[in-house]
Formats: sequence, C-alpha cells, structure tokens
Amino acid sequence: MIHGTARAQPRFAEVHPTNLTPSVAVLAVGLWTAAGALLGEAILVPVTEVGSLASAVGWMSACAAYFRLQPAASQRLLALAGMLVSAALVLMKLLPFVPGSFTWQELVALAAWLVAGLVAAFRARGAGLQGSMSRTEA
Repeated sequence: MIHGTARAQPRFAEVHPTNLTPSVAVLAVGLWTAAGALLGEAILVPVTEVGSLASAVGWMSACAAYFRLQPAASQRLLALAGMLVSAALVLMKLLPFVPGSFTWQELVALAAWLVAGLVAAFRARGAGLQGSMSRTEA
C-alpha cells in the first residue's frame, strides 16, 4: 500500500533521515486506518464487500489468463470452471434481485473505488507520457 501511494504522490516516498522509514506514508496509512476504525461498520462493511467483489474479479482474471496459455484440455476445463464460478460470484453481488447483493452504501463504495482507480490510472498515464516526452526532447 505504501509503495502504491508513493507512486501516486512522490512525497510519500520520502525517507525520514533518522528513522529511515517512509514516515509520511506510514502516518497517512495510520490515519486512514484510524478513520476506518472510528467509523466502524458504516465504512468497513461496504469496503469489505467491495473487496470480495474485487477478489472474485481477480480470480476470474487469473483463470482467464491461464485459459489463454492453452494448457491441456483438462486444465482448460478447470480454468473455464473457475471463470464461471467467479462470474457467478460477481453477478451475485451486482444483481439487485439476488439476496446478499450490494446495498446502496456498497454501490457508493464501489463507485468511489472505481473513480479512485481511474484517476490514479490517468495520472500514471499522464506522468508516463510526460516522462517519455522529456527523454525524447533531451
């Protein structure tokens, strides 16, 4: 988590001269954790529910990547089964008529994570483009 925040904001990568730790990043993560603890279930439940959806998407992606490697037929069937099960888990969370699907609070948390991810991706892309332009101009 600290490495990711340091990439998004270089100040988080600064190392404290005495302690030799990324003190700004550690402080930020500590404050974020304390805020989560103080807000309790109001924030922790939606975040963990969105985390379970993200795990299912990650599992589906891993199965799809393995499927594309074209292993033996039996292994491809297992990868396909993994994709189907993870797709069912994703749909279980997103379809509103399924018991246990996302509440409106969890949908807000999902939207917030998606927006944060898009902002980080565009910032990283912009930083990468600027870095590559400065190398070609030099």
